[in-house]
Amino acid sequence: MPRGTNRTEILFRTWPIWVGATAFTLLNAAVLMVQGSPWKVTGAFTLWGSKLADQMGFDPVSWSYWGEQEPVHELTDSVFTSSISVLNFGIITCALLTMALAGLFRFAKITIRMAGITC
Repeated sequence: MPRGTNRTEILFRTWPIWVGATAFTLLNAAVLMVQGSPWKVTGAFTLWGSKLADQMGFDPVSWSYWGEQEPVHELTDSVFTSSISVLNFGIITCALLTMALAGLFRFAKITIRMAGITC
């Protein structure tokens, strides 16, 4: 754990991995109690991909995945009404915030060579 007691010391020092694992375990238990199921990260990706496919003219409602699932209404509702999507947006936002607080964002000019485009 960080040694200091001031805010800067607590926020910006390196924390041991067991602290993050414990926090993640407790948060997943809270999600289980509130939502009734554990965090299913890939469930949101399936929903987002199906919504994108629907916008491109495909018919994901006829796919066997959605035919076997009860929540077909999620395809017509906003992604912000899906608890799995909202949870994933929160995880992504908090991960980006954590990286910003730790100073891990490093912006640099991307050269053509770095992008993998060769002439």
